[in-house]
Amino acid sequence: MVNIERKKASLNNRLAAACLDIFILMMGFILLNNFFVIPIFNLTSDYNQVYDTYVQELMDSRMYKEDENNNVIFVLDNFTLDELTTYDEIITYNYNLEEYSTNGPSALEEFKNSKTDMMKEYFTYDQETDTYTPNEDNESEILTFYSNAFNDLSSFLLVNNETLANAYSKLNFYNQIERFISILIVSVVLYIVIPLILKNGQTIGKKVLKVYVVECDKVGLGLSTSKLLLREGTFVVVEVILSMFTYYIPLILSLIVLVATKNRVSLHDVVSRTMVIDTLEDIPEKEEIVDKRLIVNPPINVVENINIVEGKKEDSNPIDSGENE
Repeated sequence: MVNIERKKASLNNRLAAACLDIFILMMGFILLNNFFVIPIFNLTSDYNQVYDTYVQELMDSRMYKEDENNNVIFVLDNFTLDELTTYDEIITYNYNLEEYSTNGPSALEEFKNSKTDMMKEYFTYDQETDTYTPNEDNESEILTFYSNAFNDLSSFLLVNNETLANAYSKLNFYNQIERFISILIVSVVLYIVIPLILKNGQTIGKKVLKVYVVECDKVGLGLSTSKLLLREGTFVVVEVILSMFTYYIPLILSLIVLVATKNRVSLHDVVSRTMVIDTLEDIPEKEEIVDKRLIVNPPINVVENINIVEGKKEDSNPIDSGENE
């Protein structure tokens, strides 16, 4: 008789394996996205044309400018108190454009009112010259004010400037497609292809932590290809891809299920009726095993002789335990 104990994987082992896999996933995503997907996508779409339109609109708004290396930079990137007048002129110029005559005046009035309040707090007023001088000690607070003012102006332009809004929406869509393609490829390789190669449902993280994926309804380490594809496919589609568009709610839900359930099963384990276990304990030495297939895929007629427990082992044979002596 061979006694085999399957012990559920500890929470620490599962989380450590998951963290390692996620780290590999993110590194793979960054490399694939930046060096392959983005360059190929840009060559096969009108991304560059749309981007040029977007940049030109930002340049026309004067919120962005070219530096000495012809790189487009935000005007506040090199913030100085000496340029406050220039910042005011940029904001005033945009709100006063004729095409924004409906909404511009009210937005400009709001900016002026908020600026007046800010100046009372962070500027020194000279009564003789009737001028305000910015306090150098409050440079960060003044920068924050103008950063918020330019953010408000950007939001205003995205609502009122149709060309800029269309280019911005298109660029966002293209970026989402690029990220989706990259994360899908890396996820399939990491969570489906590699487990199929390593067997026993092991990803790289599980391999390092020496944990296995097994079927709840079967004895031993056997994990069918269909179960593996169902488990990892659910994880990739629901907990990775869908999470990208739903504020990671499916992934968070899966972690809650993992922590809350007795057998430490996650959402994809529930769907596929699988569980993650630590290395099988108390496996006899090779010379004691008559049929090594017993460990991996035991014959039906010997299943009754295999005792699988979650905690302490029990001897199912009363003769061996000495009960019939």
